[in-house]
Amino acid sequence: MAPKSNPRKEVALTLDNVKRSKVFDLNIRSTYTQFNGQEAFRELVQNWRDEVIRASGLSPQQFMDSVTREITTNDSKVEILYKAITPAQNSQGAPEVFGFIRYKGENGQGTVELTNRKSTLQLEHLEMGGTSKRHATNQAGTHGEGMKLAALSMLRPDNNHSVQCVSGGCTWTFYLNSLFKLCVKVERMPKSSLHQIMPPSRRLKQTHSTCVAVPLEDVQFLLGASSKNDDQTKQNTQHVPITKGVFESWTSTALFLQEPNPQMTITTSRGKLLLEPKYHGKLYLKGLLLSHSAHNSASISGKQMRYGYDFADGSTNRDRLHVATAAEEAATIASIWAQSIEQRPEMIDNLSDMLLSETSEYADVNMADRNTSFHVATRLKAALVEKYPNRWFFDNEQRTEYPELELTIQGLGLQGMFLPKTYWKLLHKQGLVREVCDEEAIRFGKAKALGPKELPQTYFAQELYRIIKACMHDCHECMHRITLLIVDAGELKLDTAYRTGPAAQLKVHVKWLSHDILGTELGTRLDKDSLRDVGRIARLLFKRMLQTLPTHKLKLGGKTWQWKIRQLGLLADQRIDDATVFGSTRVFPEPAVSQGVVVRSHFLRELPQGTSAEIHLHGMATCGDKRSIFCAAEDAWWFQNPGRA
Repeated sequence: MAPKSNPRKEVALTLDNVKRSKVFDLNIRSTYTQFNGQEAFRELVQNWRDEVIRASGLSPQQFMDSVTREITTNDSKVEILYKAITPAQNSQGAPEVFGFIRYKGENGQGTVELTNRKSTLQLEHLEMGGTSKRHATNQAGTHGEGMKLAALSMLRPDNNHSVQCVSGGCTWTFYLNSLFKLCVKVERMPKSSLHQIMPPSRRLKQTHSTCVAVPLEDVQFLLGASSKNDDQTKQNTQHVPITKGVFESWTSTALFLQEPNPQMTITTSRGKLLLEPKYHGKLYLKGLLLSHSAHNSASISGKQMRYGYDFADGSTNRDRLHVATAAEEAATIASIWAQSIEQRPEMIDNLSDMLLSETSEYADVNMADRNTSFHVATRLKAALVEKYPNRWFFDNEQRTEYPELELTIQGLGLQGMFLPKTYWKLLHKQGLVREVCDEEAIRFGKAKALGPKELPQTYFAQELYRIIKACMHDCHECMHRITLLIVDAGELKLDTAYRTGPAAQLKVHVKWLSHDILGTELGTRLDKDSLRDVGRIARLLFKRMLQTLPTHKLKLGGKTWQWKIRQLGLLADQRIDDATVFGSTRVFPEPAVSQGVVVRSHFLRELPQGTSAEIHLHGMATCGDKRSIFCAAEDAWWFQNPGRA
């Protein structure tokens, strides 16, 4: 048996392993990423920012405030210098520069340097995923391949800028080999060259020329330097320099390399709200621009973004095109707006205008119905009421659900106003608006109940009231212990309402007792003295009353709701038919004729020939409880004789 071999231990490759020069094939094809020049520069600036924060100990916000910008021009030469400066440690000291970015150009062509002091680039950083920043919350980078992808994108033909680096006493030259894969040649610098470079001063009091990199102490990337014959590919790759205009477009990818107007920037704990038009539609994360173009939204939702934002915290997808999730983006924007409104209350109008927009659903208010606090929602409602008084707000669902929506709103004495779905939902969630049917029911429930003497005293009203009461008595199975109330609900369009409880009530709008109002609403002519018309209205009203009852009151007994309503309606129809016949009977005494009672009835004349009818007359004192029965007219004159039954 062969002896068991011990597994080989991996030995970390460091710069100490580079004696003179070494070539590394990073095995990344030029098509791996589609970063443009701006996005490639952003990756390098991201690493520059993170390293300045690490080395200086500044917080992200302190770093943002520490970056200064200086421009020097001399004839055809221009130098733009950004410096990250830390405050002096004591009264004798001077501020210290922990990093700088410089553009040096002449006759419109130049180079870009990005330098981090007190830093070193190691060979392990060439590995995909080789990073020490994954769990550092103050760092903008995560994936670790930013440097490689930036170099790859800069070298591609669409950009064609050379990429070199000086660190650890070595020069790092990036290039694309004959297979268009990314490679880097690491060469150790001769000691003579290292000694010829004077160590730079760390103090601002020195001139710009002292902002130079120290190969043994710093990391410096150089972009756009003149190219030379590549001894690896044996090809003469002619790279192009960088113009001032291109550099300035690149700096737009970092908020700290610009000068936002402080009067148009609102800073909160969750990030910044950028009101300047040049930032509209842009989304920054920790000061670094995410994807932005004239055609694609910076929002992961894909919706247009009305304003600009710089998130203080968050994570991105691998290509840094968007924040990681739509929920994270929406919650952060909502928090920024909430704090911005606290600082500037007038900003509530800007937020309301976005929510009101029907032509464009902005990403700024995406998921606002989930993330808007009660405090902000209250301010939004107040702003709406102030700007649009005497309005009732509704959404599209109500417009579809309630065909008579506008008439119902008019019954409330208001004008209707449509709100987009998100706006209405966020207000409704906080209890600041309700559906019009709910409002109508609340007002109907508060309407004044009318006593017997306050009811209309017309024949139409008295007969209808009597018949409905009799129908309720006959349908005792479902109407048991329910009190009928006639209420004055004004212009409300609601007809009936049921109020549950030990003293259950069934409320009916008093308009049902007015033949004029009903005639107008129903579009028909009603005769106030016609019992037949009373019967027609009684059928319609009682069916609506039945439909108002809750299901448990109907006692379905295994039947459907529709079946039960139909059954009770037919039963009521029979009673109404009887009531409208017997109701035409009039009973009154004629003392001048006799001491008895004379009955005159249309009903008697309408009976078929040979048919007899018996009419019983009862005294009020002994049989008053029978007065509510159908065949006793409510407005009859009763024969009151205690001795007769």
